[in-house]
Amino acid sequence: MGSTSGRNPESRGSWPCRSTKVNKMRILFIDDEPERARPFLDAGYDVFITDNVEVIELYLSTLKFDLICLDHDLGKRRYTGADIAKNQLAEHNVPVVIHSCNPSGVETIRRILEEYNVPNITIPCYDGWFDEVLNWKGRFWDIDKTF
Repeated sequence: MGSTSGRNPESRGSWPCRSTKVNKMRILFIDDEPERARPFLDAGYDVFITDNVEVIELYLSTLKFDLICLDHDLGKRRYTGADIAKNQLAEHNVPVVIHSCNPSGVETIRRILEEYNVPNITIPCYDGWFDEVLNWKGRFWDIDKTF
């Protein structure tokens, strides 16, 4: 994937991409494999997908998110999901779903988020993980889970 640096957060390109059907929940999806966000896009959520730290900073400074989905291993980037949790997410009290399958990375991210009292849960990507995310999110916030 090419760099998304300097892109307008309201753009509708394929990277970062957004659903054309907008539901009321806005999600920041941090992953180097954008296809993992497909269930959220298909359900109509307003999804911003990136693995670029500059774009993450831009989004967090200009937009309000209801949920952040965070992977630990971000491909060939020089930073990880743990770096992003510490440097970008800790100051925002937005619930985080850690969807990494890297056990040590998950534990590092959880420790960082818990240190800053950021609500979080680990739900690895697999068939059905989308429903688990909505069930967890729905316990804390009143959201419409029917589409």
